[in-house]
Amino acid sequence: MIDLNIISRELKKEINAKAIYVSFKNLLALIFIILIFYAIALLVCLLILQIHFTKTVKDTTLLVRRTENYTTEVRQINDLIINTETIQADFVAWSYLLEYLQTLSNENIKISNIGVDKGEKAIALTGVAATRDSLLQLKETLEQSNYFSEINLPIKNLLERENINFSINTNLSAYEFK
Repeated sequence: MIDLNIISRELKKEINAKAIYVSFKNLLALIFIILIFYAIALLVCLLILQIHFTKTVKDTTLLVRRTENYTTEVRQINDLIINTETIQADFVAWSYLLEYLQTLSNENIKISNIGVDKGEKAIALTGVAATRDSLLQLKETLEQSNYFSEINLPIKNLLERENINFSINTNLSAYEFK
């Protein structure tokens, strides 16, 4: 069998060009379809990410609201602690001084008033002494004490013999105010 080629060269070139064009067209169509699938996949991924982002924002907002409540409570507790520390810093343990002064009071000495000036570290004692000797004994006891210095007993208190209303002013020397 013999093949005869009766198609002209120009027609052969045109047929080859059309074949290349159809192949190129098919290749571009295939690339376009693949790009459409990628675009759809990317849009689905974008939608999933947006849904996840919205959920995360909602959860974070709820968490922030809860945290704000805790933050407010913590601030209130911190304020209470600061106030408590301030009160405790100003606390004075008067019990030891009062206990000591109570030991000075007996049937001959009745202390009726104790005035304390914390800033000046001064104390004023008033009361009634049964005798002058018991009042002088009180003054001597105060002078020997580690708590007091510069005991001031007015002379007018020593002029009476019995039932003496006395007033003693003194400075606190070694008493701890904390």
